Amino acid sequence: MNKFKLLAALALLFCANFALAEKIAVFNFEQAVFSTAHAQKVIQELQNNSDYAQWAAQEESIISELQTLNKQKEKEGPTWSAEQVGEYRKKVNLLQQDLQFNRNKLQNAQEELRRRILTEMQQQVETVLNQIIEAEGYEIVLNSQTVIFRTPKADITPKVVQALDKLK
Repeated sequence: MNKFKLLAALALLFCANFALAEKIAVFNFEQAVFSTAHAQKVIQELQNNSDYAQWAAQEESIISELQTLNKQKEKEGPTWSAEQVGEYRKKVNLLQQDLQFNRNKLQNAQEELRRRILTEMQQQVETVLNQIIEAEGYEIVLNSQTVIFRTPKADITPKVVQALDKLK
């Protein structure tokens, strides 16, 4: 019972402080990072990387080949022998395995780049965010992904992006 009273009192205290705050803002860290010119440039460099471009082209080629095989099956499948059906399934399975392997390479490259950009820019974002908080007198800044409703003027993410772009 005492724990419940303590939790209720803490919740009430937090809510009271929150309600008394005059300047509240929301901020999205990842959106800020990936909206910067620097992040867009690094992402474009990955997409222009020869290995990455080759994997993307292979993915498109495999998808096209699978579509061709499926059209062929729709058209000619009813007349195929059991051996032809087996060959079709074998080809499709091999292509699907290749496609999955290729997609994993693409996703791994994207995720590695994502982590690198976030780590690389974390300190700069924190510095710029703190400068904006101090300059504009925000008392509370919430993660925009956890807020149910907000007006666009409450979101300081664009201000942070603008300030980060000026740094580069």
